[in-house]
Amino acid sequence: MQRVTDLVEPLLATNLIFALLTAHLMYREPVAGTEWWGAVLVSGGVALYLALGHPHGGRPAGPESMRWGAAAVVLLLAAVLVVVGRRRSLRAKALLLGMAAGVLYGLQDTLTRGSLTRLDHGVGGVVASWQPYVLVAVAVIGLLLMQSAFDAAPLRVSLPAVTAAEPLTGIALGVGVFLERLRVSPQTLAAEVLGLVILVAGIVLLGRSPFLAKSERNDDSATRSERENA
Repeated sequence: MQRVTDLVEPLLATNLIFALLTAHLMYREPVAGTEWWGAVLVSGGVALYLALGHPHGGRPAGPESMRWGAAAVVLLLAAVLVVVGRRRSLRAKALLLGMAAGVLYGLQDTLTRGSLTRLDHGVGGVVASWQPYVLVAVAVIGLLLMQSAFDAAPLRVSLPAVTAAEPLTGIALGVGVFLERLRVSPQTLAAEVLGLVILVAGIVLLGRSPFLAKSERNDDSATRSERENA
């Protein structure tokens, strides 16, 4: 199972590339070269970090374990991102809501794993624990946040944040809740840092997209118009 996860998670990080390609083909949305390069860097940085970080080991965490306090921290982080995003421009709102959705998706992955470990106690053990119910609530809220981010701006604005936040949150919770370990040799640490640098470079490149600059100007014009009418 761990080997399958190692192969699948880096591949899932490429969803941004396929999402942009699908949007371009289906909706005829123009995608500039800057956005393509940004998508490649974001997906490649996440995939590199996941592939070389290679979380391994760990121990199950029962429903009563204090290690689940890390999940509460993630929920608080998502709430802060939503509150801050509500007061920003449409571009910033889409980014922050997308990041909040990605954070919750990472928590969703961890809760799913926690629920599955209860299967050793039978279906009754799963039903009697709190994880499945919180899992459903987190999944619904994450979906709503994702849709709100897509409504605020095209997916090329918010999807990079989701692509980055979900696996990184999952890794952090894997370490905090299940006590997994990452590779810490000098070579792998250097490669992991490189992956994060590539990820940040991709997000910055997407943030400088001419399309986003145009959207922000339109948003500012709409805000000024509303103030004048008021």
